[in-house]
Amino acid sequence: MSYQTQNVKPAPTSYAEVWDRKYRDKVILISMRITQAVVPLLAATSLATGKPMAECLKLADEGFGKLRELKPNILQITTNPPQAQQLHESGEVDLYLSPDSRTTLFRKSQKAPVDLAFPKEGTVAMPAGVALVKGGPNQALGEKFINELLDPETQALIAGTFYSKPTNTKAVAPAGLNLPELVVLDWEYFADNRNRWIERFEREISAR
Repeated sequence: MSYQTQNVKPAPTSYAEVWDRKYRDKVILISMRITQAVVPLLAATSLATGKPMAECLKLADEGFGKLRELKPNILQITTNPPQAQQLHESGEVDLYLSPDSRTTLFRKSQKAPVDLAFPKEGTVAMPAGVALVKGGPNQALGEKFINELLDPETQALIAGTFYSKPTNTKAVAPAGLNLPELVVLDWEYFADNRNRWIERFEREISAR
Protein backbone atom coordinates (compact mmCIF):
# COMPACT_ATOMS: atom_id res chain seq x y z
CA MET A 1 0.00 0.00 0.00
CA SER A 2 1.00 3.61 -0.44
CA TYR A 3 0.72 6.00 2.49
CA GLN A 4 0.82 9.78 2.81
CA THR A 5 3.98 10.43 4.82
CA GLN A 6 2.84 13.79 6.25
CA ASN A 7 -0.36 12.30 7.66
CA VAL A 8 0.58 8.72 8.50
CA LYS A 9 3.39 8.12 10.99
CA PRO A 10 4.83 5.58 11.41
CA ALA A 11 4.36 3.53 8.25
CA PRO A 12 1.60 0.92 8.48
CA THR A 13 2.90 -2.56 9.20
CA SER A 14 -0.30 -4.57 8.60
CA TYR A 15 -3.25 -4.41 6.26
CA ALA A 16 -5.43 -4.63 9.38
CA GLU A 17 -4.60 -0.99 10.11
CA VAL A 18 -6.53 0.10 7.01
CA TRP A 19 -9.78 -0.92 8.74
CA ASP A 20 -9.10 1.44 11.68
CA ARG A 21 -11.88 4.06 11.82
CA LYS A 22 -9.31 6.84 12.12
CA TYR A 23 -9.05 6.39 8.36
CA ARG A 24 -12.74 7.05 7.75
CA ASP A 25 -13.09 8.57 4.25
CA LYS A 26 -9.28 8.50 3.97
CA VAL A 27 -8.73 5.40 1.82
CA ILE A 28 -8.71 5.02 -1.96
CA LEU A 29 -9.28 1.57 -3.35
CA ILE A 30 -8.43 0.51 -6.90
CA SER A 31 -11.38 -0.78 -8.95
CA MET A 32 -11.49 -4.54 -9.42
CA ARG A 33 -11.31 -3.82 -13.15
CA ILE A 34 -7.63 -2.99 -12.63
CA THR A 35 -5.43 -6.02 -12.04
CA GLN A 36 -3.71 -4.93 -8.82
CA ALA A 37 -7.13 -4.63 -7.10
CA VAL A 38 -6.72 -8.31 -6.32
CA VAL A 39 -4.29 -7.28 -3.56
CA PRO A 40 -6.83 -5.62 -1.21
CA LEU A 41 -9.16 -8.58 -1.80
CA LEU A 42 -6.39 -11.01 -0.83
CA ALA A 43 -5.50 -8.85 2.18
CA ALA A 44 -9.14 -8.95 3.30
CA THR A 45 -9.17 -12.71 2.75
CA SER A 46 -6.01 -13.13 4.81
CA LEU A 47 -7.49 -11.10 7.66
CA ALA A 48 -10.78 -13.02 7.48
CA THR A 49 -9.29 -16.50 7.31
CA GLY A 50 -5.95 -16.17 9.06
CA LYS A 51 -4.29 -17.71 6.01
CA PRO A 52 -1.13 -16.27 4.44
CA MET A 53 -1.76 -14.23 1.31
CA ALA A 54 0.02 -16.85 -0.79
CA GLU A 55 -2.88 -19.23 0.00
CA CYS A 56 -5.73 -16.74 -0.34
CA LEU A 57 -6.41 -16.55 -4.08
CA LYS A 58 -8.60 -19.65 -4.13
CA LEU A 59 -10.30 -18.47 -0.91
CA ALA A 60 -10.92 -14.95 -2.21
CA ASP A 61 -14.71 -15.19 -1.98
CA GLU A 62 -14.27 -15.40 1.79
CA GLY A 63 -12.69 -11.94 1.76
CA PHE A 64 -15.67 -9.99 0.46
CA GLY A 65 -17.34 -9.79 3.86
CA LYS A 66 -14.19 -8.26 5.37
CA LEU A 67 -13.86 -5.91 2.40
CA ARG A 68 -17.45 -4.70 2.97
CA GLU A 69 -16.43 -3.71 6.49
CA LEU A 70 -13.92 -1.31 4.93
CA LYS A 71 -16.60 0.74 3.13
CA PRO A 72 -16.86 3.54 5.77
CA ASN A 73 -13.14 4.23 5.26
CA ILE A 74 -13.29 4.31 1.46
CA LEU A 75 -13.44 7.80 0.01
CA GLN A 76 -13.23 6.61 -3.57
CA ILE A 77 -12.98 3.48 -5.68
CA THR A 78 -10.96 4.56 -8.65
CA THR A 79 -10.40 3.60 -12.26
CA ASN A 80 -8.28 6.75 -12.68
CA PRO A 81 -4.93 6.18 -10.91
CA PRO A 82 -3.42 9.60 -11.82
CA GLN A 83 -6.37 11.39 -10.21
CA ALA A 84 -6.14 9.11 -7.18
CA GLN A 85 -2.43 9.85 -6.92
CA GLN A 86 -3.17 13.58 -6.84
CA LEU A 87 -5.67 13.14 -4.00
CA HIS A 88 -3.13 11.00 -2.18
CA GLU A 89 -0.26 13.45 -2.52
CA SER A 90 -2.44 16.41 -1.51
CA GLY A 91 -3.29 14.71 1.77
CA GLU A 92 -6.99 14.25 1.08
CA VAL A 93 -6.32 10.52 1.19
CA ASP A 94 -4.01 8.84 3.69
CA LEU A 95 -3.86 5.30 2.29
CA TYR A 96 -3.99 4.11 -1.31
CA LEU A 97 -4.69 0.42 -2.04
CA SER A 98 -3.08 -0.74 -4.20
CA PRO A 99 -1.37 1.50 -6.72
CA ASP A 100 1.38 0.51 -9.09
CA SER A 101 4.34 0.56 -6.71
CA ARG A 102 6.53 2.05 -9.44
CA THR A 103 4.39 5.19 -9.45
CA THR A 104 4.69 5.63 -5.69
CA LEU A 105 8.45 5.12 -5.67
CA PHE A 106 8.94 7.41 -8.66
CA ARG A 107 6.90 10.17 -7.05
CA LYS A 108 8.76 9.65 -3.78
CA SER A 109 12.02 10.19 -5.69
CA GLN A 110 10.59 13.52 -6.84
CA LYS A 111 9.97 14.52 -3.19
CA ALA A 112 6.20 13.87 -3.17
CA PRO A 113 5.00 13.01 0.38
CA VAL A 114 4.23 9.36 -0.36
CA ASP A 115 5.95 6.06 0.29
CA LEU A 116 5.31 2.34 0.16
CA ALA A 117 4.44 0.28 3.21
CA PHE A 118 5.21 -3.42 3.17
CA PRO A 119 2.54 -5.08 5.35
CA LYS A 120 3.52 -8.21 7.22
CA GLU A 121 0.81 -10.17 5.40
CA GLY A 122 2.82 -9.93 2.19
CA THR A 123 3.45 -8.04 -1.04
CA VAL A 124 2.12 -9.41 -4.33
CA ALA A 125 4.05 -9.56 -7.59
CA MET A 126 2.18 -8.06 -10.54
CA PRO A 127 2.75 -9.56 -14.00
CA ALA A 128 4.82 -7.70 -16.54
CA GLY A 129 5.66 -9.83 -19.53
CA VAL A 130 6.57 -10.02 -23.19
CA ALA A 131 5.88 -12.79 -25.69
CA LEU A 132 6.94 -13.73 -29.19
CA VAL A 133 3.97 -13.68 -31.58
CA LYS A 134 3.62 -17.05 -33.30
CA GLY A 135 4.14 -16.72 -37.02
CA GLY A 136 4.91 -13.01 -36.75
CA PRO A 137 7.60 -11.21 -38.75
CA ASN A 138 11.19 -10.82 -37.59
CA GLN A 139 11.22 -13.88 -35.31
CA ALA A 140 15.00 -13.81 -34.84
CA LEU A 141 14.93 -10.13 -33.92
CA GLY A 142 12.08 -10.76 -31.49
CA GLU A 143 14.05 -13.54 -29.79
CA LYS A 144 17.06 -11.23 -29.56
CA PHE A 145 14.91 -8.51 -27.97
CA ILE A 146 13.52 -10.92 -25.37
CA ASN A 147 17.00 -12.23 -24.57
CA GLU A 148 18.15 -8.63 -24.11
CA LEU A 149 15.29 -7.96 -21.68
CA LEU A 150 16.32 -11.01 -19.68
CA ASP A 151 20.01 -10.06 -19.61
CA PRO A 152 21.23 -9.39 -16.03
CA GLU A 153 22.51 -5.91 -16.92
CA THR A 154 19.23 -4.94 -18.58
CA GLN A 155 17.27 -6.33 -15.66
CA ALA A 156 19.35 -4.26 -13.25
CA LEU A 157 18.72 -1.15 -15.38
CA ILE A 158 14.96 -1.87 -15.40
CA ALA A 159 15.02 -2.37 -11.64
CA GLY A 160 16.70 0.97 -11.04
CA THR A 161 14.54 2.85 -13.55
CA PHE A 162 11.12 1.31 -13.00
CA TYR A 163 11.48 -0.12 -9.46
CA SER A 164 10.72 -3.63 -10.71
CA LYS A 165 12.25 -6.64 -9.01
CA PRO A 166 14.50 -8.57 -11.42
CA THR A 167 13.31 -12.00 -12.51
CA ASN A 168 16.79 -13.09 -13.60
CA THR A 169 18.46 -14.33 -10.43
CA LYS A 170 21.86 -13.26 -11.78
CA ALA A 171 20.79 -9.61 -11.93
CA VAL A 172 22.07 -7.38 -9.14
CA ALA A 173 19.60 -4.68 -8.14
CA PRO A 174 21.02 -1.19 -7.62
CA ALA A 175 22.19 -0.24 -4.13
CA GLY A 176 19.40 1.20 -2.04
CA LEU A 177 16.62 -0.59 -3.91
CA ASN A 178 15.32 -2.89 -1.20
CA LEU A 179 12.20 -4.65 -2.45
CA PRO A 180 10.61 -7.42 -0.37
CA GLU A 181 10.09 -11.05 -1.23
CA LEU A 182 6.97 -11.24 -3.38
CA VAL A 183 3.88 -13.45 -3.28
CA VAL A 184 3.42 -15.00 -6.73
CA LEU A 185 -0.17 -15.77 -7.73
CA ASP A 186 -1.76 -18.35 -10.01
CA TRP A 187 -2.67 -15.91 -12.78
CA GLU A 188 -4.57 -18.53 -14.78
CA TYR A 189 -6.89 -19.05 -11.81
CA PHE A 190 -7.21 -15.28 -11.44
CA ALA A 191 -8.15 -14.91 -15.13
CA ASP A 192 -10.74 -17.68 -14.86
CA ASN A 193 -12.45 -15.98 -11.89
CA ARG A 194 -11.86 -12.30 -12.55
CA ASN A 195 -15.17 -11.47 -14.22
CA ARG A 196 -17.28 -12.85 -11.41
CA TRP A 197 -15.09 -11.08 -8.83
CA ILE A 198 -15.58 -7.81 -10.75
CA GLU A 199 -19.34 -8.33 -10.69
CA ARG A 200 -19.35 -9.12 -6.99
CA PHE A 201 -17.01 -6.24 -6.17
CA GLU A 202 -19.21 -3.75 -8.01
CA ARG A 203 -22.35 -5.13 -6.40
CA GLU A 204 -21.07 -5.37 -2.82
CA ILE A 205 -18.21 -2.85 -2.51
CA SER A 206 -18.61 -0.16 -5.18
CA ALA A 207 -22.38 0.24 -4.74
CA ARG A 208 -23.34 2.87 -2.17
